[in-house]
Amino acid sequence: MNIPVKYIDKTFGYMFENFITESKMIAIGLYRERNKGTSRYVFIKPTSETKLNNKDKVYVLCQKQPKNGMFPIC
Repeated sequence: MNIPVKYIDKTFGYMFENFITESKMIAIGLYRERNKGTSRYVFIKPTSETKLNNKDKVYVLCQKQPKNGMFPIC
C-alpha cells in the first residue's frame, strides 16, 4: 500500500510503531526503487533507522485489505 504522507521522510521504526498502535497493522517490508527511475525491489524487515520516501510502498499484515492501495483503519 502507499505510505501515508505523514510518514514520508520519517523512519521505518517510527511508522512501524504507529501502525501497530494507531491502526493495528504490522509493517513487514518496503517496495522501493533501486535508483531513481530504475528497477524496484522488495526490502523485507528494514532496520528501524531506514528513511522512507514518497516512492516507497509498504507491505503490511492487517485484518482488512486496503482499498486501492490506500491506508485502512483496521
